[in-house]
Order: sequence, then structure tokens, then C-alpha cells
Amino acid sequence: MMLRCSLELESVLKKVVGVNFKVYAVGFYVEPAGARRALSQYRGSSVSDIRKSKDFYEKLTKANSFRRVLELNFLRSVGKDKLRDTFNEGLAVRMKKLMGNAGNALVEQLVAVFSDIKAGQKIIFSVEKGVLSVRHHTNSIVRFNSPELAWSLLDLYFGQNPTVGTELKLDLVERIPHLWNK
Repeated sequence: MMLRCSLELESVLKKVVGVNFKVYAVGFYVEPAGARRALSQYRGSSVSDIRKSKDFYEKLTKANSFRRVLELNFLRSVGKDKLRDTFNEGLAVRMKKLMGNAGNALVEQLVAVFSDIKAGQKIIFSVEKGVLSVRHHTNSIVRFNSPELAWSLLDLYFGQNPTVGTELKLDLVERIPHLWNK
């Protein structure tokens, strides 16, 4: 069982020729027991305090002791080239810093998984024990045994400079205090 950490699915906007379009909604889920252990120092903290804590986001993205899931629910169709370019752009910089050219090769393998996606389809990213698993709408699950790639993907959403924007990052942790109510 997973705990949804956002109160609702948060929409990701992309600006195209000066106009914002909702491209996908993202939900963030954690495995409660492991998250409670890994994030125990935040028990009793308010959402406001958690949102301000750089250390919290660091633990959230780098902990290997619990499963985290990002579910992207597409609100409009996106071509595979645009999807690949978007993820390649955000991940390539992070992976090159961590692993050099080997990091770029991993990013290329990841984005090769993507194909055209239609409105209503999903991409589900699951991170657990340094393994990133990806399910792209009806395709089978592809696994990457790379803690660096798993961290880089989470960093797109929860890092110091999240690619999707700070507002989304703050909203995705809305329900973290509920971990201790279970």
C-alpha cells in the first residue's frame, strides 16, 4: 500500500509560444513504513516546515529504504520526440555531473523507452533501493539498476532547482505529515 503525498494530482504546465498548456498531472506516492523510518526526524513537523527543509528533500530523493512512485497522467497527446527531448534535457545535465559520458548513455537508454503517448495514458516511475523502474502506458516495465539515474529523476521534481518548478515541488509533499497518522 502506498500513501499519496499530494492532496490532488498536480498539473504540469508547459509554455508554448507564450501560452501555458497543461501537459500532465503528476501524483507522488511513498511506501509508508519505510518513509516513516527514513523521514522520522520530521515527525510532528508542519507542511510549511517540511517545504522549507533542504535536508528533507535530500533525504526524500536519496534514501534507499522506501519506495517512491511518480505517476504522470497525460492530459494531452505528446509525441515521442518531444517526450524524449523533455526528459533528456532535465536528466542529461544531472547525469553528466554524476557519471560523465556513462551517465548520458543511461539517459539515452531511458528516453528510448518512450513512444508517442495519448491523452489519458500514464508513465509510472518507481524508485526503490537504487533501481528506477519505468512503465510507459501499456509497455512492460523496464528497470535501470542505477542509483544515480533514480536520484536524477527524483531530483527533476524535488531537487534544489526542480525542472518542473518549485510550486509543484512544494505541492507534491502536502500529505507527508499524514505518514505518522497511519
